[in-house]
Parts: sequence; C-alpha cells; structure tokens
Amino acid sequence: ATPPLSTYLMTLVAGPYRSWYRSHDGIGLGIHCRAALADHLDRDADEIFGITAACFDRYHELFEVRYPFGKYDQVFVPEFNAGAMENPGCVTFRDEFVFRSAVTDAERTTRAMVIAHEMAHMWFGDLVTMAWWDDLWLNESFAEYMGYRVCAELTDTGRPGLAELAELSWLEFGLHRKDWGRVADQAPSKHPVAGNGSETAAAALADFDGISYAKGASVLKQLAAHLGDEVFFAGLRRHFERHRFGNAEFADLIEAWTEAGAVDLPGWAELWLRTSGLDTLTVEQRPDGAGSDATGGGVWLSRSSPDGARRPHTVRVAGFDAAGRQRLAEQVTLHGDAVSVVGAGAAGSVGPLALVVADSSDDSWAKIRFGVAGWSAVADLLPRIEAAPTRVVLYNAVRDAVRDAELDPDHALDLLLTALAAEPVGLVTAELLEFATDKLAGSYARPADRSGRRARIAGLAHRLLATAEPGSDAQLQAARAGIAAGDDTDWLCAWLAGQRLPNGLLLDAELRWALVTRLAALGALSAADIDTELARDESTAGMVHAARARAMRPDPAAKQAAWALLTEPGQRPAYELYATAEGFFEPGQPELTAAYLPRYFAELPATAAHRHGWALGAVILKSFPVAAASPSVLELAEDTVAEERVLEPAVRRALVDGTDSLRRAVRSLQRYGGL
Repeated sequence: ATPPLSTYLMTLVAGPYRSWYRSHDGIGLGIHCRAALADHLDRDADEIFGITAACFDRYHELFEVRYPFGKYDQVFVPEFNAGAMENPGCVTFRDEFVFRSAVTDAERTTRAMVIAHEMAHMWFGDLVTMAWWDDLWLNESFAEYMGYRVCAELTDTGRPGLAELAELSWLEFGLHRKDWGRVADQAPSKHPVAGNGSETAAAALADFDGISYAKGASVLKQLAAHLGDEVFFAGLRRHFERHRFGNAEFADLIEAWTEAGAVDLPGWAELWLRTSGLDTLTVEQRPDGAGSDATGGGVWLSRSSPDGARRPHTVRVAGFDAAGRQRLAEQVTLHGDAVSVVGAGAAGSVGPLALVVADSSDDSWAKIRFGVAGWSAVADLLPRIEAAPTRVVLYNAVRDAVRDAELDPDHALDLLLTALAAEPVGLVTAELLEFATDKLAGSYARPADRSGRRARIAGLAHRLLATAEPGSDAQLQAARAGIAAGDDTDWLCAWLAGQRLPNGLLLDAELRWALVTRLAALGALSAADIDTELARDESTAGMVHAARARAMRPDPAAKQAAWALLTEPGQRPAYELYATAEGFFEPGQPELTAAYLPRYFAELPATAAHRHGWALGAVILKSFPVAAASPSVLELAEDTVAEERVLEPAVRRALVDGTDSLRRAVRSLQRYGGL
C-alpha cells in the first residue's frame, strides 16, 4: 500500500508524448511533451534536468527530508488552465514552457522558478497538506518563496547556464511578482495572506492571486531573516515529520517554529498574515530641529498604514549624494510610526543627501516614497544608481505613484525612458517598457496623446536595438518593445517579410506573431492574412496568437465575431478566450469599441450561466475596458458593481477589481490629463 494522497493531487496524463529520462541521487527523472514539440524540448532537456537536480540537492539539504514520492516526472501539456500543477511525482506544466523560439534569460529564469516552485510543493502541499482552503497560503506562499530562494542559489553547481538565471531570480520577483501582489493588496478584493475563511472551494479559488503568492512569499522572506535560517528550517523539519502524509493548519506550523526557538510568533503573524493592505514607507533627511523627538535632525524613516496596524519593517536604508554615490547604508527596524536611522545621526554626519531610499534591498512589503526630495531627485539619480535591487525599488515606486495619481504619467514616461536608456539589466528594461506601452501610453493617456507617447517608447526601443549586440537578450527585448509600441506599418511589414532585420535577430515563430498582432491592431492585415500565418504555425500557441490578432483588428465584423466568442457558449480553449479578451478593447480603437461598453456590463456577467472556474473571472477581467477610461464608463462600472443582484464570486471579484483599475486611470486623467 502506498501512503495516502490528497484527492485534489491526482492526475492522469496520456497521449503521443515524447520522453527523456535521467536519474539523480537515486531519483528517476523524466520530462515529456507532445511529439510536435519534441525537437524544441530536446534543445532544453539538459538545462531542465540540471535545474531539477540542483533543486533536489538544495531542498534535501534545507529540509533534511528526502523527496517522498519515488520517481519525478515533469510533463508539458497542452491547453492547461494553470501555469503548472504540483501533482506528486507527475508535475504538469503549460507547454508554452517548451520554448519554440528565441527567449531571454528572464524567460528562462521564470521557467526555472516554476520548476523550483512546483518541486517545493512536494513538501508544502503534497507531503503535508492544508486542512482547508483558508490556509491556501501554506502551499503557495511557501512554494513561491522557496522557488525564488533556491533559484537564486543555483550557483557553483558546475551545470552550464544556471548561474545567470540565479542572478536574475530575486530581481524578477521584485519587479514582476511583487508588483502583481501590490496591485492586489490595494484592490477592493484584498484579503489577509492567511486565514481567509473561504467556505467553499470556489470562493478559495478566487484567492489564487498576488497576495497568496507574492505578498506571502515576501512576508516569509522577512520571517526567515527575522528568525534566522537555523530556527526557520528547524521548525519546518518538525512540521514535515509530525504531519507527513496528512493535514495540518497554520497553528501547527507556528507550534513547530516556537518549539524550534521562535519567540512571539503569534503576534508577528497576527500583524503580517492576518491583516491586509500596504504600508507606505518614507525616508528623508531632515535639517536640525526638524526631527520628531528631542534628538532632532538626521535621517528619518516613517510609515503610514491604511488600517492603523503597526506592522514591523526591517529594511536597509540607502542615501545618495547629488552625483549618485552611496553615502549612507544602514539597517533599521521600524515598529512605530517613525524611527531615526541608526548611525546616520544629524544631517551633517553624512553630508547632504540628494535622495534617501527606504528598503533599498527590496526586502519588505510596502510602497516607497521620498518626502521633500520628491520625484525630481528620483528622475535625476535613478540612471546613476549601481545597485540593481535599489533601482527595482525606485521603478516600482514610479508605477505605484502613477496608479495612485501622485505622479503625472507623462512625467513618469520621461523618467522611465531616460533611466532605461542606461539600464544594464534587460529584464528590467523589458518589464518597464511593457508598463510604459500598456499603461502610460494606454489607459493612463488620453486617446489624443497615445500615439505620441508610443512614438517616444518606440524611439527608445530603436535606439537600444541599434546598439545591442547581435543575437543578445538586449536585441530581442528591444525588438519586442519596438514592435509593441510601433505605429510604422511600413517598417513592421518589412520585418514580417524578412527585410531590414538587424543582424542576429531571428524571425522565428514568436517574433512573427508579435509583428502579426501589432499589424492586425493597426488595420494592416486582413482576416485572410491571419489565417495564412496560422497555416504556418498550427500549434496551440499559434491558435492563441491568431485569436488575439483577430480580436484586435479594427473591423466591425472582427469585433462582432470576437464578442460572440466572449459572450456565447462555445468550446474554445481557455487561452484562446483570454487572448480574445485581451485584444478586444484595443486602446487605439475608441470609436469602434464604444458601442460595446454598455454591452460589456450587461452581457459579460451573464456568462456565468455557461462558463465556470478560472476562465469565468479571467475572461471578464482580461476584457475589462480600462483602456476606455472616462467618467461615463466608470459610472457604468460602479452602477454594475452596486446592483443588488447575486453574482458568482469570480464575476463579482473581476468586476470589482476591474472597476478599481478603471477608477485609478480616471483619477489620474482627471488630475493630469484635463479629463
């Protein structure tokens, strides 16, 4: 008889799969994909096996509990609703992780993290399973934290290609995952990390979000630093041994940590895990006499909280002079509302500082602001700051401030384009240029301003492209950014025809689809052109790209067909629906899509009659007309949310969160765009 498994962890995978096998430390390893993708996976098999083996070694070292499920298969499957699933011994991944085209190190880092994340679930979730869904975070926050932590430690393994992934791991977490979580933690649907009281599995499913993943992982990162690795992992080992092949609750884990030496953990957990919302940390240099107590002056770290909770923050504080040189580096713990930065003393002790940055190592969970120094100092110094984590903190502060209507999106665009012209980390450049295109030149811009802002973004992308090394990450990222922001159909069509391509840039399947999608949105391709492109690439990914391109075409018949897919019963795979949803309210087509705005709020909620699970809420949220930001559309949205009718939890949450995003865009446009 085998040990028991939780019922939700059962899976069956069958089909014409190709397989690769290895073994490591007595564990049989397998990776599998559809035969049509075999050549692509074959190129990456050594890397995937290498990451898997290195992760097993590290988890065994940290947990001191061996992997408990025999062999370990990883299967890349089509039309999978989630990114991956931690079935014991048979992990399933969306087969988009089988890279068919050129990818960046950032994308390889994401795949490595997902591999490490799912493997962490073999202990968190599979060996010890939460008793009920209100402890969902015991699965996802731990797997998220351990996945990034272990990926960041994949150095000196002797396996080629892993060291560069390790260097990007925490940067990707800070820039991408934490931003996702911060948005969720400020939305009306925000919830505590732990103990959300989900009465049904369907309600719990809605909490697979940036709070359960990114915020929970950030909090655990702080906890590990607070307890120290010895106590942190000793408690986990007790937990695994005590509850192996069974269920446990959060209180059981607290008990294990307390037995291992943790002090006052329930109080810490109450503040960080059972409250919701995002504190704001501000650090600034004050002149003598301006301090908040008798010591006066110096560098002060202060906090504001949306709920009055005094969550403790242990952060590093960095201060920079006018030349961008770091003159201050101190670690400080904030328990109250303000604290003098230890070691800084009076203002004269470190000299005048042009900018002081709270949480300069990106360790805490908070919004960051800059007091009297303001955004001019950030704009001036950001390109000259050497530490990549500090730059990530500043970039995230810019995004937060735009969403809070504290920073003019046009000024934010200038700031980002100036900084990104000198940004040495391609992952950072790609993420921020995407934000600039989607938000600063999209929903946070008046329709009349969008073309001009896109031109500025495309201009930087072309300058970066001209200086990038052939075949490099930087070249691919600049090409993608230029395509996404580009309005020059002659140039885009030339590239699609294989003409005028920079040396080293390969026109592969994914780059072709990027060109097709943008040209379709600009009205330069017909439905027949998209069908021709799909005939070149009849893969699952090709079908998704084609669905997005069709929905983006500025043609009444194309919009009508896309609307039918979004609102009527059908059998299309979820990711084709998602792509259609994302492409429908194209920012450059306000007149064409205006008639669909009232229909969206009248018809999309009714799709609960024939659509279920993740797809129900995802289609509604992904198609939410944020690009049509205006007071009248906001009124439609708020009236819909306020209606006294029963809505499925996924529908209500999607409408509430979409309305919040719309409200933020309207507020910004009213303040800075003359709306």
